[in-house]
Amino acid sequence: MKSPQSELAIQSNFLGTLLTHPTFLLILRVLIGGILMDAGTLKIRTPEAFGSILSSYHLLSPTLVTLLEFQLPWMEVLLGFLLIAGFPRRAPALGIAFLSLLFATVHGQALARGGAIDCGCLGAAHPMSPATGLLLSSILLLSSTWLYLVENYFARNFTTASIRDCTWSFS
Repeated sequence: MKSPQSELAIQSNFLGTLLTHPTFLLILRVLIGGILMDAGTLKIRTPEAFGSILSSYHLLSPTLVTLLEFQLPWMEVLLGFLLIAGFPRRAPALGIAFLSLLFATVHGQALARGGAIDCGCLGAAHPMSPATGLLLSSILLLSSTWLYLVENYFARNFTTASIRDCTWSFS
C-alpha cells in the first residue's frame, strides 16, 4: 500500500513534468500569443473606439490616450507574434507579463471605483466588464510569468556545451 506522501510525490512529479513539457509550453505560447494578436488586431481596426475606452478610465491625459490608442495594439500584436515564433523566448513573455500587470491594475482600480465601463480588452466590438478584464489579465500574467520563469530556468541550466554534447538522430 502506498503512503499519502508517495502519492503526493508522484502527483507533484507528474504536474511538474506536465507544466515544463515542451509541448505544453508551446501550446501555452500559442494560446497567449493568439489572444494578444487577436486583441491587438481588433483594436487596430477601430483606434478611435479604443481611445474612447481608454479615456473612460480617467487615468491618462488626452495626449497619452491618443498615443496609446495607436501604439498599444501594435505592441500587443508584436509581443504575441514574437511569443508564438519563439525567438526570443524570454523577452516577449516578460513584456506580456508587464502589460498584463498594468492591465490588471487598471481593471482593479475600475472595480474599486465601481465603474461600469467596458474594459477594452478585445476592442469596442466585444465589450467586457472590468471584472472579466481583471480575470483575463490575471490569467495572462500568471501564464506569461510561468513561461518566463521556465525559459529562464532552461537558459541557465542547459548551456550550449550540454546541448552540443547531445546526440541527435533523425532516423
